[in-house]
Amino acid sequence: MKSVQTAVVMLGLAFGSAAMASDINVWVEATDFDSSNVTVGTTCGTLNYRVFAELGDNDNQGLALIGYDLEFDGGALDPASPPADGSMDSLVKPAGLTNPAGYGGTLDNGKLLQVGGGANTIMNGQVPCTSNADCPAGSNCDTGGTGLCDPVADFPVGTVVTGIAAFGSPQVVAEGVLNIPVAEGSYTLAITNVFANVITAETTGVPFYATEAATPGTSMPLSLTVEVDASCTSQSIVGSDPPSGAIDAREPHLVGDAGAVSGWDSVELTMSGAPPVTANIADFSLSEVGGDGVPPTIIGASVTASSTIRLDFDAPIEPQTWTMVTHNASGSSICLGYLPADANQDALSSTGDINALIDSINLVPGRILPDYATDINRSGVTTGSDILRLIDLLNGASAFDVWITRGLLASPCP
Repeated sequence: MKSVQTAVVMLGLAFGSAAMASDINVWVEATDFDSSNVTVGTTCGTLNYRVFAELGDNDNQGLALIGYDLEFDGGALDPASPPADGSMDSLVKPAGLTNPAGYGGTLDNGKLLQVGGGANTIMNGQVPCTSNADCPAGSNCDTGGTGLCDPVADFPVGTVVTGIAAFGSPQVVAEGVLNIPVAEGSYTLAITNVFANVITAETTGVPFYATEAATPGTSMPLSLTVEVDASCTSQSIVGSDPPSGAIDAREPHLVGDAGAVSGWDSVELTMSGAPPVTANIADFSLSEVGGDGVPPTIIGASVTASSTIRLDFDAPIEPQTWTMVTHNASGSSICLGYLPADANQDALSSTGDINALIDSINLVPGRILPDYATDINRSGVTTGSDILRLIDLLNGASAFDVWITRGLLASPCP
């Protein structure tokens, strides 16, 4: 245990101060269930989990350091990992600083001790300079290259990322897998001995980032019930085609024929959990924000791949609305918007959409839009004629409604 204790002292000296700041609240969820209270079968094998953290107020610039222990009363744990999306990489050695066993924690009698790490708030290797006089003792200024002082240690050497686990923005701080007990019963994956520092609200990072200790707040474990006949999977929506948040900017009907209504009348959903998925109309529901408030009806559900489901509607979604598709059991959802002429996808039809469409047609880097935002006349290919059709939509020409300055309400999806 000596190496673990040494790491605590090192982290405290490098990043902490005596002052106490915001609360740090933590909890554990089963990944495929998006819940801290789940039931699974005795033959399910393993369960993925995520550890979340969120600060209790905005009087800071996010986490500078976080550490905690994990203990599962259903068996020994394997080391955890930082989130796969890289959102905590600034706290992972060598960018950050961890205990000697690494960010995933030190394994001790089946427990994981000191999972987590700290950021390079001391600015080792990140101090801007014009000469050696700007650098710490023993460090030289790389005037011909980076313009930074050479690091005085191998780690931490990363760039500090602010806003981690900010109030209102929970952050996944670790991911892991546990073995599900084969015996029926109730089990707990507990998170204990939480410590954290935050970057103070006023500090600028020049010459370093000041930090202060956070106060341990709430700590919610993962409660696991194991039953003989329980399911091994919990499905939820994790993606869609069209993607959630997409806005159909194309014409709402054929030129001169308002009765020939066009628009999305189906969606393909990607589901989480172990495949294969099952498709039942009753598993999903539609709701609408804007328009008349009456969404289409789901008339078909079919499995298109091991983890995807296609839903078919009895009519296209209504223009100037958000239509939300919800998986009833999990509460997960996606939202599809419909706003003719909104090429730039900002939920407002305006003259700015003309420039966005022109840039996309000209393949301007960073400005290329999907076909549902550019094929305005629904011809199947985006050309200069779509610019003219977008202008028609904005101005109400060719028997279209006038769409300029019309917008969508706030999306009901996060």
